[in-house]
Amino acid sequence: MADTPLTPPTPSPAVGRRRFLATAAGATAALLVADRIPGAWAVPRAANDDPFTLGVASGDPTPTGVVLWTRLAPRPLDPDGGMPARPVPVDWEVYTGPRMIDVVARGRVVDAWDGYAADRQRILRALWERQPANPVVLSGDIHSFFVNDLRLSNRDPGSPVIATEFVGTSISSSAGKFESFVKHLRANPHVRYFDNRRRGYTRCTVVRQRWYADLRVVDTVERPGAGVRTLASFVVEDGRPGAERT
Repeated sequence: MADTPLTPPTPSPAVGRRRFLATAAGATAALLVADRIPGAWAVPRAANDDPFTLGVASGDPTPTGVVLWTRLAPRPLDPDGGMPARPVPVDWEVYTGPRMIDVVARGRVVDAWDGYAADRQRILRALWERQPANPVVLSGDIHSFFVNDLRLSNRDPGSPVIATEFVGTSISSSAGKFESFVKHLRANPHVRYFDNRRRGYTRCTVVRQRWYADLRVVDTVERPGAGVRTLASFVVEDGRPGAERT
């Protein structure tokens, strides 16, 4: 579950911030009901199949709530943390009182980790406020090529572009279904380019006034010496955030 706001009862003015965070985090984390994940575990499950091995973090407290988030990972060192390679629904409940019998909130979320969304927003805000020259982000870990406009808010099409992101695909590992990504592109106009059907890497060349990025792919990963070609090329001009295809 990523950055899902769970709003516990309002603390009284006499309750300190540290005590409130500790109480809210402990109560709510205990009530993320992993036993209700369909098909994930038999009941009772083994102790080493605890899905919350990475703990539960808290932050952004307000007078009436606190954000809690975690990642389901019964075996953190295994691929996907030991979870199935699909979104997993998780039921949650919030109780009050030491006996945990009074339910004050409940709901369902889907565990689909969103890459530290709160931290990412703080970085984007800092870039916007400090205006460094020509920020470019290089990332990966999703087995796909992406070329993205990084906006202050992707939910607002009029939000300013403040940086460019190049996401490199995997060298040899396969990716998810192409169609499952493509159907969402219309709703994400900040994605300038996407392809996950080919394996390769991103080659970057930086000169004084421009940043060039070539998306390089191999014909096959099944034999040494396979041909390499450029799938697409982009350039970021000095003083103009956002990549343009060349």
